[in-house]
Amino acid sequence: MKRLLFVSNLFPLPWEPGRGLFNAQQAHALAQTQEVLVWVPVPWHVWFRQPRALRQRQQLADNLQMVSFPFFYPPGLARASYALLMFLSMLVAMLWIRDFRPQRMLASWLYPDAVAASWLARLWRIPVVMKAHGSDVNSQCQHAPRRVQVRRAARGARAVYTVSQALASALSDAGIDKPPAVTIYNGIDQARFVPRPQEQARQALSLPVPGRMLLFVGNLKASKGILDAVRALAAAQLPADTRLYMIGDGPDRSRLQTEIERLVLSGRVQLMGAQPHDTVPLWMAAADVLLLPSHAEGVPNVVLESMAAGRPVVASRVGGIAEVLPAHAGILVEAHDTGQLASAMQAALNRHWDSQAIREHAQQFTWGANAAAINALWPNTGTNEDTDD
Repeated sequence: MKRLLFVSNLFPLPWEPGRGLFNAQQAHALAQTQEVLVWVPVPWHVWFRQPRALRQRQQLADNLQMVSFPFFYPPGLARASYALLMFLSMLVAMLWIRDFRPQRMLASWLYPDAVAASWLARLWRIPVVMKAHGSDVNSQCQHAPRRVQVRRAARGARAVYTVSQALASALSDAGIDKPPAVTIYNGIDQARFVPRPQEQARQALSLPVPGRMLLFVGNLKASKGILDAVRALAAAQLPADTRLYMIGDGPDRSRLQTEIERLVLSGRVQLMGAQPHDTVPLWMAAADVLLLPSHAEGVPNVVLESMAAGRPVVASRVGGIAEVLPAHAGILVEAHDTGQLASAMQAALNRHWDSQAIREHAQQFTWGANAAAINALWPNTGTNEDTDD
């Protein structure tokens, strides 16, 4: 059985269980056909506050383990050096995983994770696949010193893959085109995100049964369009019992609360904070429409999950959202345009949607298909990585 080292800072941790859940689900799928060790870099000032929880290797499932290591770097300073500093941190942390001899590597998040991992893969003489998510392309690769490092790392990788065609184009535009990026969409848990009776879901969550319900699920950051959402709600011609529930937490929560109060929407917008991931399918079933007015995205899993639950989506036409959201499953608007967003809210709430057709479209996005496509990036070539010890 092959041994895969999966490197990424985006992974659930004891104090942040909702972080990078898509990577956790992907790791579980990959572990169906190989041994997987997830290696998670954690900022050193966080890691040393919780050493007991972090130094222990955790058995997450059959063939799947996770262990973290401290990433030593100066926060907010000399960002172009972060890949080198992560690589040096990895060299120290190799002592803790010396019993796991990887034959291949998957590095998720281009900078600094994938760049540092590529250097380690070269040292170990194993092939590495680099995965791009969104902000690592749209933000990190816009800075020349970091972009040069990503470009060089990509040229030595077995493959580079993105979660959307839009990101693949953005990489190419940044000169990171050797090898050309492959697009592999994320999957979703098709057993958990299913159509459910709306009334039962609302009762289970102790929500008012009558009335229309809009839902936002994500980080409370201005870049997610959260301020646009409440401003559009204030401008839209909707019944007074229409409510917007916002699931998640983040750095702009207080700013959002101030805007809600300024618009006199305290009775119609409910900030529910972070919720256990197990309850998110219920929230989607309870909603009429999911909102995601982001200013930039890759292909957010929340859009796929909403469609799997049979619920339509109103989202910004950014990143790869248009690639996965057909007209029969939602409405696309221009980012930052609160007038368009308000009109789309009204249209979505007044339209009859075919829940089953929406669900059928979403059924193509599975973690099994995702894992198979990734494994195909490591063809049997007779090299050392394809020979079990």
